[in-house]
Amino acid sequence: MGISGKQIRDETIQSIDMASGSVKMGEVSSEVISSQAAIDSVDTTNDMLLIYDANNDALKKVAPTNLGVGGSGSPGGSDTQVQFNDGSSFGGDSGLTFNKTSGLLTVAKGAVFNEGSHDSDFRVESNDDANILFVNAGTNRIGIGTNAPTALLHISSSETGALFRIDHPEVGVDNPIFFVTGSSGTSKVGIGTETPDATFAISDDGKVLEVGSAAEGSWFEINNGTIYLNSGGGIAISGGDNLGQRFNIAPINGTYGALGIGKYPGATVNIVEVNSENSDQGGDFFVIDSDGQVGIGKTSPTSPLHVYSNESENYAALIDNDNSSSGHGLKVTSDGTGTGTNLLDVEAASTTVFRVRGDGRVGIGKVASLPDAMLTVSSSNTDSDLAIAHKIHHIGDSDTYIEFGEDEIQLAAGGRTFIKLDEGSTDKLIINHGALDIDLKVGGENQANLIRTDAANDRVGIATSSPSTLLDVSGSAKANTFVTTPALTDLGSGTATHLTSSNSIHFLDADSVTLATGKSYHEIFLAPGSTNGQHIQLAITSSANNPVKLMGDTGGDTAQGTVSFSGAPLNGQTVSFPNVGGGTTYTVTWDELEALGNYAIPDATNITAGTGGAGSGNDMGFALYGALDTGISVSSWPFTLVGTYGGEDSVTLSQTSAGTSGNQTITENSDNTTVTGFSGGTELVVGTINSTYGIALSNAAGEPQGAHLIYDSNSEQWQIIAGNALSS
Repeated sequence: MGISGKQIRDETIQSIDMASGSVKMGEVSSEVISSQAAIDSVDTTNDMLLIYDANNDALKKVAPTNLGVGGSGSPGGSDTQVQFNDGSSFGGDSGLTFNKTSGLLTVAKGAVFNEGSHDSDFRVESNDDANILFVNAGTNRIGIGTNAPTALLHISSSETGALFRIDHPEVGVDNPIFFVTGSSGTSKVGIGTETPDATFAISDDGKVLEVGSAAEGSWFEINNGTIYLNSGGGIAISGGDNLGQRFNIAPINGTYGALGIGKYPGATVNIVEVNSENSDQGGDFFVIDSDGQVGIGKTSPTSPLHVYSNESENYAALIDNDNSSSGHGLKVTSDGTGTGTNLLDVEAASTTVFRVRGDGRVGIGKVASLPDAMLTVSSSNTDSDLAIAHKIHHIGDSDTYIEFGEDEIQLAAGGRTFIKLDEGSTDKLIINHGALDIDLKVGGENQANLIRTDAANDRVGIATSSPSTLLDVSGSAKANTFVTTPALTDLGSGTATHLTSSNSIHFLDADSVTLATGKSYHEIFLAPGSTNGQHIQLAITSSANNPVKLMGDTGGDTAQGTVSFSGAPLNGQTVSFPNVGGGTTYTVTWDELEALGNYAIPDATNITAGTGGAGSGNDMGFALYGALDTGISVSSWPFTLVGTYGGEDSVTLSQTSAGTSGNQTITENSDNTTVTGFSGGTELVVGTINSTYGIALSNAAGEPQGAHLIYDSNSEQWQIIAGNALSS
């Protein structure tokens, strides 16, 4: 039947009256509400609200203030629409207040949303963003600026500028601890700065970054712009006990920090060391010392880069560029351009064998005091200074070259071989090899064309650049004086021949010539010339049967004498030899008491010769030859022995002075002895040629020879131009 107002007032409503659906709007007249008087305030003592207590299944009346609704005097005051208090009256401590005017919902303490863990999202809107804060309960993600967060915290903004910021609450100081800014295509993170100028920027006046552990302290630190790696003593990164691979950075000497790889750095002068397992310090693999000098295999480098090696069958350094088109290998550059700058030195056993200087000159073998040449090559022994396999050519002109072949050299210019030297079965110096139109020009001191060939026309010129015949001589060659028809002269079978000089060329037939007594040559006497500068040539054209001599001075022969023996003379007998002019006589005395071959010299003109044991003429020939030889060599007897002794029974000697005057007969007071007095001497007659002994036209073997002479009218003698002049 419904709940009446009297029941509410009298509090006589039963639980049955509160059953579901027992109070219906249709059962209450609209006047029930609209007819009630409006109230402006609440009587906290008499005004009650009726609520249902589900725990006790009963209706209860409650003062509004006990429900936390309203405030002091009136519900929430003039601007407060809803207020919940924790006291028993209005005006108490409000736990939750909604102010319509300000639009603020204030919660005094904590607030829990979705305590039941339902899939109920939570969203907060801003003026321009419908999702300024969005909690996706289904994915457990929070979005700022997005309603579809893809991470636990997802910040998204289309605006340019700051996205995320954490500040230090220091009054008056803008001190961002962490700052993220971004725009389309660009995002930056700043620590200690709100204007990062890099993708990740840290800004601070002191220590900005430190990585370490509580037990070992700082491992990595950036402080005031300096990076420190375990400043407490070095950090080691080990690849195992047997590998010996370590990385060390340590303050070695207070001024420099040292980087050691392989072993802990121990040298006090190095900045970087790479040490082998066999060395605890010094950088025996690689070192950079405190002067910035780099050593590879050298613990104490003496140059900016010092590479050292002591091994066989390997190189101390290898530069390998695999690029197939422009794979450059090594470049050495220097600002030095003078003779004192050595760009490159190559040494062998401390001796420099190759040098490139700053002035562009190169020395191989010789590196000091280089001459004015771009390349100097000099060996220190009998080796060749330079060996060429094939060719040397001119830069930019490859057809101008010197070419080497097997036992030959060719000199070419413009692709044309001008000179060829060929050592073969017939050695040749060839000018104009290839029979090209190449002229030969030989200049003199005063004549530019001393010899000139015209290759195009096959002509030779003397003193002319344009010969008009096969041989064209321009000048005083006097060819018309001595180039005449040769004269053929048969020397016949006589012992001497007299030639006139009317013909410039004489061909001589000497196949029947004979020799005069005591002569070793067939003699030719040449008449004086008729014209100064006249030429004459003598040549034997047939095989001579005896030597032929063009006589120089004639006469002047020395007289000769002979002593012969048929047996031994008696003791004390003599043989005497008067000198030319008869002034002095030289005597040999026989002494049979002295053995054969023993000689005594009592004075300068006497010789005693031993004949003991002598019995034959040959023995006496030996005794006399030895006596005369002793006198000539010891006492200067004026004789000459003819020939050498060969066991004969006679001895021939000649006087030393030529001529016929004073010739004497050899005397003897000796048994078994025959003498021939000195004879055959002649006076000297000066000949018509400037040679005392003449010229051989055929030698002792009969081989033909020749002579060429020119007449000098001042001396009235023929001057020898060519020929085998005799010296005796």
